Amino acid sequence: MATIGQRIRELRIRHKQTQDELSRLTGLSRSYISMIECGKREPDSDALEAIADFYNVDMNFLYGKQTEENAHRIITDKEFQLILAYRSASPEVRAIIDKIVER
Repeated sequence: MATIGQRIRELRIRHKQTQDELSRLTGLSRSYISMIECGKREPDSDALEAIADFYNVDMNFLYGKQTEENAHRIITDKEFQLILAYRSASPEVRAIIDKIVER
């Protein structure tokens, strides 16, 4: 059975992100993410919530209580990919997208 850290690492790799990128996008330190992934530290509830929200997965999936990672998701995979792209975009690109959405 996979640990919380292993599930987080699998999500990060599947989304082709480094620990540095996940750190920047969630506000968690890279070393903290590394320790979680290696099993040297258990994440606190705020960290788990930040990661679950970022990857749009149910926290129960991270805890290993359910096998389907996004049973709660109400958006399509394409919509989720757009959200991730927006989150990792530069401030300039975000401003352009914001203007489009405001129309």
